[in-house]
Amino acid sequence: MQTYIEAVREAVKNKIDKRFANSSVQHAEVLIKAVIDDAKESIYILTTNFYAGFFNAIKKTLIQFLEKDKSKIYIITKENNNNMKEIEDLLKEYKNNLQVKFIKDNEFPKNNETKENVNYIVNDNNSYRLEYSDKYLNQGIVEAIANFNNKSESNTLIAHFKKLPTVPFEK
Repeated sequence: MQTYIEAVREAVKNKIDKRFANSSVQHAEVLIKAVIDDAKESIYILTTNFYAGFFNAIKKTLIQFLEKDKSKIYIITKENNNNMKEIEDLLKEYKNNLQVKFIKDNEFPKNNETKENVNYIVNDNNSYRLEYSDKYLNQGIVEAIANFNNKSESNTLIAHFKKLPTVPFEK
C-alpha cells in the first residue's frame, strides 16, 4: 500500500498524466484525498450515497479544503439519500462554500458497460477519480480509475456534472 501512496503523491506533485487503478476502499480513500488536496478552488462530487464510515475517513480533508479562500464544493447525490447527516452538518458551517443538489434515482448516470451508477470526484486542477462499479462495495471492492493531470477527461466530467438534471437540497 505504501508504494501505491507514494506513486499517487508523485503523480499529484509532478502533474503526471497516468491512470491509477482503484480496486479497494483503501485505494479509494487515498485517491479521493489526493483529488481534494490537489484542487485549487473547486471540487465536483457525484455520488449515490454518503456512507458514514467512508465519509468520516475523508472528512478532515474536505474541511481543510472548505477552509481555504475561494473554495467551493459542489455535490450531486441521489434524491432518496438516507445518509445526509454528515453533509447537513458541513452545510451548517460552510454554507457559502458547499452546494448540494439532488438527482432522481432514474436519472442518475449509469456506466454504459456495467450498467451501474457512476460516481466521481473531479477538481479544477485536472484531477479526478471515476468509479464505474460498486457492486462489491460491501466486500471492500470497487472498480475505478484516477488521474492527476488529464485536462480533457476532467473537463468532460465537469461538463457532464453541470448538465445533470438536479433540484436544490433544502433542509
